Amino acid sequence: DVTVDGKKLPEPYGNLKRGSIFGESSWIYQKPRSATICTSQTTQLFRLDRANFNKFFGRLESSKNSSKDDAMAKLKRIDEVLNEISGVTTKYKGDVLAQYKPHRFWLYRQWRGTVIQHAWKLSILNMLLTAGIVLFSIWNEVSESMIDTFQSFSVFWNYMVTLTTLTMIFYLQFAFDFWRNFYMLTRKIQGRMNDIGLFLTSVARRQSGGVDQKGIDKSGYQPGAEAVLNEVGHYLRLYHIFLWAEEAKRYKILLTKEGMDRMVIRGLLSKREYSVINSSIGLVGKRQWIVLEWITLRIEKGFNDGSLIDRDGSPTWSAILEQISLLRRFSATVYFETHGRMPIAYGMIFVR
Repeated sequence: DVTVDGKKLPEPYGNLKRGSIFGESSWIYQKPRSATICTSQTTQLFRLDRANFNKFFGRLESSKNSSKDDAMAKLKRIDEVLNEISGVTTKYKGDVLAQYKPHRFWLYRQWRGTVIQHAWKLSILNMLLTAGIVLFSIWNEVSESMIDTFQSFSVFWNYMVTLTTLTMIFYLQFAFDFWRNFYMLTRKIQGRMNDIGLFLTSVARRQSGGVDQKGIDKSGYQPGAEAVLNEVGHYLRLYHIFLWAEEAKRYKILLTKEGMDRMVIRGLLSKREYSVINSSIGLVGKRQWIVLEWITLRIEKGFNDGSLIDRDGSPTWSAILEQISLLRRFSATVYFETHGRMPIAYGMIFVR
């Protein structure tokens, strides 16, 4: 069991299984431990001291030209992405889609993805150039021809200010619409994943545990039903990781060999799943579609072996299939939304 501040973490962080590794983060990041590990049964552990750990860690070098520092930096980046894309609120704080807070002070403090981040160098260059022209005009006698040139430039500048204002207004609205549509799309993906879990928990076979003295129902899921819920929950989490790793540039590091290996070490991906994905990726194209097929087959198996109850007159299996189809459709829309945006040149022609 893995606990932080006395509270057990949810899956997949809450339980370490056979072959799991723990304690390496404190050595990698030179920080105190971030969790407590308690064994719930007799366990055999293998201890690795710092010297041997550093020796084996050197094997993470992806090529002869890369150093240990490069490998460590890449591993840190992988962990940061994993924490952001799959973290739990009790341990990590991460957002796949940056949250928008309509507060003036919050907005003024933002940097990443803003116009200032992309245009500050050019803006400073233009200001320096303008200041140089002004100082030259002050320190030197300016001819009438140069004044005429400046006046012509002033007229041109006024036209450009108007055009730029129209363009900025257009793109500001376009950017906000894109953000809003994309935000709603991510919520739809999240909603379909939640709906699948809701359907499964409602039809999972339960066992009677009676009622305690306080009147609380102690019944729980039967072992087979609990296994279905745990496995499908694991696959949904894996689907979520691969979806954004395929579509977002800052998450693509997870698709590298080092990223996949780290997912295995952290319990987000089993060795068998790793092997199946690597052998099937050439046929399917994207990893999340492989995992989505696992989700479908595991739920179907649960209905067939009786772990999930398909009540008479209630087409639960059909409803779940519909949610899976919607999940795939909304997920595929992510690619079309990000690759189907209007090019800047077309926008300029439209504004003109």
